[in-house]
Amino acid sequence: CSSCTTSSRLLSYTMGKKAPKAPKAKEVLVVAAPSSRDSFLESLNEEDAKLALAVGARDATALASEKTKMEERSRKALEAQKTQAWKNAKQQAWEKDREKAARQKEREDKKWDQQVKVVRDRALQEGVLESQEHMDGSWYVQVGTDTWKMVQDRYFCTLCEKHLNDSTLGSHIESKDHVKKLAWQQGGLTTCPVVPPPQQTAATWANAAAGAAAASGAAAGAAAAAYPQAPLEPWQELGQDGWQVRCIPCDKVIDACHLAKPDHVSRLQAWQDRQNVLQSGYQAPALPYLAYVPADPAYPAGERWMKCLLCKKWVQDEYSHVGTNQAP
Repeated sequence: CSSCTTSSRLLSYTMGKKAPKAPKAKEVLVVAAPSSRDSFLESLNEEDAKLALAVGARDATALASEKTKMEERSRKALEAQKTQAWKNAKQQAWEKDREKAARQKEREDKKWDQQVKVVRDRALQEGVLESQEHMDGSWYVQVGTDTWKMVQDRYFCTLCEKHLNDSTLGSHIESKDHVKKLAWQQGGLTTCPVVPPPQQTAATWANAAAGAAAASGAAAGAAAAAYPQAPLEPWQELGQDGWQVRCIPCDKVIDACHLAKPDHVSRLQAWQDRQNVLQSGYQAPALPYLAYVPADPAYPAGERWMKCLLCKKWVQDEYSHVGTNQAP
């Protein structure tokens, strides 16, 4: 029928034609309202804002708490740094004291070794033998060609039958018993010949010197110097009795035994040094930090002693306060 034909045509036309496009929706920009955290960050200065972002603080209370924690950590770190610095300073002071004690001990040991050597050399000339250690652990001294004697220490005095060591050796050879036995063994003399007065003849001086040499071999050289064939030495004086010759530095009567004593030698050296100073003045020390200063500041014209200008201490021997940067 005609109506059906018309409907099919209309349908075909409709399907072949594109459908119209829907209208586009309008774009609307929606701006979100600022959050409270953003407002908090904007209210801070640059340093606090960086800190808040780093620790995630969302308000002033959290930021203040974090600042308090940081201050506490800084305080503890500063205290730990101070404590460590104090420990380091204490350690350095301890090491400095230990090095000082080691240097002092080294000087004392060196001085002691030199003193022991002087005493040992003298003792070996006065009947003292030095022992040797055997493989069995015992100590022996050779008292004859093929004879060895067991001893109890490092040295053995054949005159006194005494067992000695470095600490007792010096006092033993200075003892009266040892001096008497040594004098008896060397010449039968048990007394020390006295220096004759200057008015005696040259023969008398020679006889006295010979007697002194027989009394003590160690004092022979000193006795020969003290028995001249001329007037008295500057350090000698005639006693009030007009006969005995006295030692000015020691204020004692001079005999061979007195001349052999270390005390006399040291006093005589000091007395001669003093006389040289009175005549020619004080000689400048070799080291620039040493100087002769008045012993008593109240008397600048009086005696002068050597002093270390670095340590502000008196120099009493040749082992302390010495050395330079090149030769410490």
